Amino acid sequence: MSIPFKWVWFVCIKPFIIKGTELNDESGFVEDTGEIYNPKGKELWGILIGDAQIKMNWVWTSEEVFGRIKEKYDDN
Repeated sequence: MSIPFKWVWFVCIKPFIIKGTELNDESGFVEDTGEIYNPKGKELWGILIGDAQIKMNWVWTSEEVFGRIKEKYDDN
């Protein structure tokens, strides 16, 4: 399903729900806080874009990002 259709689905039909989490400093594990969060608008769009990029294996390492930035500034 394409991103615009997913966005309409989550805005109009079924809300996109995220469970709240936080890192427990003592155990080092992520724990559920019991909070429920419903992203909307641009935030939901960004989450859907990121999800699509992960599914397409558009994952960049920090070395790739910094290498491209360095190339851009070295050319100028």
